[in-house]
Amino acid sequence: MKEHRISQRALAAALKVTVVTAHQLQNGDRRVTPQMAVRLEKAMPGTSALEWLDMQARMEIAQARAELQDTLGEIPVLVPVAEIPVLKTGPKKASSAKSRRG
Repeated sequence: MKEHRISQRALAAALKVTVVTAHQLQNGDRRVTPQMAVRLEKAMPGTSALEWLDMQARMEIAQARAELQDTLGEIPVLVPVAEIPVLKTGPKKASSAKSRRG
């Protein structure tokens, strides 16, 4: 938001939030929630709510890794990656039992 030189007052007015909330967003002191991501998507064409949430998640993961640096070294690998089952998503195929009844 600072990259675009948007003032906190202008951001607050556009997002329909308080100046304090806009200030906290700009300084990284407030999480981007799904509701806020939708507001940001609307106020800033060319961005999507998913992009805002992705940025928030990446920031939180980086912070968590930094905070857990010592602990993570003590956590053993329980299952090699090659053995982790892959979840298949997508539409379920129609049951063929109906077509067999004829």
